Amino acid sequence: MAASPRPVAPTRLALLVALALGFAALAGVAVGAVAWLSLASGAPAVPGDEGVHAWPVAPSPTGLDRETAIRPVLPAPALRLTDQDGRPFDLAQLRGRPVLVFFGYTHCPDVCPTNLADVRDALKLVDEEVGVVFVTIDPARDDAAAMKQYVDYYRAGFYGLTGTEDEIRAVAGAWGVSYARVDSGSASGYAMAHTADTFLVDAEGRLRHRIWFGAGPQVIAARIDGLASEAVATPAAAGSPAAAATPPVAPSPPPPSVSPAAAPSPSPATAVRVKLQSSVVRAGPNRIVVTVSGPQNRELAAPDVLATFAFRSTDDPSLAPVEVPGMFIWVVRGGKAAYVAEMTLPRPGGYAATITLDGPAGRVGSADFAIVAQERSPTPPIGSLAPSVRTPVASDVGGNLQLISTDVFPDPRFYERSVDDLLAAHRPFVFTIYSPAFCPTTACGPLLRSMKEIASEFPDVAFVHAEPYVMQSLGGRIQPLYDEGRFAWAPWSLAYGIPVEPYVFVVDGSGTIVASFELIVGSDEIRAAIRTATGD
Repeated sequence: MAASPRPVAPTRLALLVALALGFAALAGVAVGAVAWLSLASGAPAVPGDEGVHAWPVAPSPTGLDRETAIRPVLPAPALRLTDQDGRPFDLAQLRGRPVLVFFGYTHCPDVCPTNLADVRDALKLVDEEVGVVFVTIDPARDDAAAMKQYVDYYRAGFYGLTGTEDEIRAVAGAWGVSYARVDSGSASGYAMAHTADTFLVDAEGRLRHRIWFGAGPQVIAARIDGLASEAVATPAAAGSPAAAATPPVAPSPPPPSVSPAAAPSPSPATAVRVKLQSSVVRAGPNRIVVTVSGPQNRELAAPDVLATFAFRSTDDPSLAPVEVPGMFIWVVRGGKAAYVAEMTLPRPGGYAATITLDGPAGRVGSADFAIVAQERSPTPPIGSLAPSVRTPVASDVGGNLQLISTDVFPDPRFYERSVDDLLAAHRPFVFTIYSPAFCPTTACGPLLRSMKEIASEFPDVAFVHAEPYVMQSLGGRIQPLYDEGRFAWAPWSLAYGIPVEPYVFVVDGSGTIVASFELIVGSDEIRAAIRTATGD
């Protein structure tokens, strides 16, 4: 059954055009621009004839060098509205886990879909459960049914809140959010100018960060991960009604930037939490990927923390344990990381695995986890011929790559040749099956961004990207086709037997698969596999 339209993050050009049109529609462009800057800096807003017009600017490429912390830390303003199922909602019901809160509307052409996509992708980079609350500032069009349809496209468990005009106005004011209706001349009749910051509330219900629009998934994830280690300063009158009603203000001095190569080593920990990221484990050669964290979900993987893996058969105790060193890889450089174990399991069945971590100061900790090795993998094994499949190329869509890719900035090099053409031409290639917008696993990261960098280093190797699902075009954007409540796999995904996405295959000039990577893959791993494929 075909799914209903869902907004997808726009290209930079589309975003800038939409913003330009939005500014042009405002009665006073200067007033609107000054008001936005005032809101972003925490200074008093400039009044207009009908209140503040705050229209978000384009996403900033700036990384972690912008301060977002709210000081002093105060209880989050009250948030009691109606959720997407028509039930009463109170932010207090999410106490015990961090919560991301932001305001927008379902007819938003660009900013709101970008925010939702960034939040969704940020959650893939953190291990703990995080609540997400999207509050409409357009209740005239956004009833509970509209909010449910909208948020369900992004991820199950998101809350979409609505209410009466007066309720929304009161809640937005308490959170320091401004919005205004702007006649657009479109079929819908109007757009909404609004504050586009994302608010981060900690597990105790305290407002901790106000994150600027366009900060991106990595920054959002970093703020979530940093909650446990940040000092919390609360004023003596933090619980007073006057203090709680004060709009949050972010201070201006930025913290010093941190070099990824200089990531600090974790201090010794007594407990290690390990998460198996591999779904394909077989008898024979394997590549096992795990992420590790310590107390309060602290990231333990670091370049100078060495991992050792041991695998023991639980079905045949007579088999000798398999012990191998782990390889450190970045999932997000400077942020989330993982360890890879490459080894051969002697037989199918159950295995008890142990990872041990040792840092410069000594033993960090260890943890046990279980795996089950299947007799064979659903994906083509290393050394077999790559299936010949037709994948979408730019010429199929008149060069409009947004019709074959959900990448916000698709690289034309990845859509020049189809897999079957490259096999026929005996040209080595890297085949990435991955949906930047709809990847559902916690292991998804900025995979295509890394691939684009690597492609520039190997001009003689072709790079192919294909969405893993059957996609449909609705309103000039693409989204997966639902099949019995789940996304339908595309023909190339079925041909390669992938059980999850992302998946990467490296193929040499003879058409032989020399390497395959499930979920998390390090840039150096890809480079090494390409050199194997090219004989360098």
